Amino acid sequence: MLTFDEIVNAAREASGGLPDPDQDSWQEGLHILLRDHARVGRLTERGMGLVKRRYVGALVNRMQVDDFIRRHPHVVEQPIRRPVIVLGLVRTGTTMTSYLLDADPANRSLLRWEATNLVPPAAPGETRTDSRCLDEKKIDIEMIKRNPEGVKTHFEPADGPTECVHLVGQDFRSMMYMAITPTPIYADWVVH
Repeated sequence: MLTFDEIVNAAREASGGLPDPDQDSWQEGLHILLRDHARVGRLTERGMGLVKRRYVGALVNRMQVDDFIRRHPHVVEQPIRRPVIVLGLVRTGTTMTSYLLDADPANRSLLRWEATNLVPPAAPGETRTDSRCLDEKKIDIEMIKRNPEGVKTHFEPADGPTECVHLVGQDFRSMMYMAITPTPIYADWVVH
């Protein structure tokens, strides 16, 4: 089974040696997830590989964000004027609402590619032409070719609006994780 140290060490290596996140709030959720996987014992070898990549990726993103803030402390002082926050339970129309808000040029939605590539931020007006977005769109095309039926269930294009599950996933407090694998103890912890 996957271990906490295995995930953390892989993230340190993948990040190029960045320090662990500044706050330790991410540790509890990751510990619970890993214990839940071991207890349930339903992950195949392939499943463990997929979960490991997702957890390592989330931790690397968190390390990169913390590093960016350390090097650019002024970003946390930037005012956010009149944010619109969409709240709702799973399958209640939050994705549709995000797309409607994104259709208005006066709004700025978080795009799926950005949620996992937060730093450095895209240049103003270049969120859909940033090279990271274009790279993710190529991955989307390949994924659709490999599994056209699979994307019918739930597909978020790289340049489409997304929700906070990826962001809170960097703190290992996301409903996203309980949706991809059976994790009953983690699920209970997240909702309480």
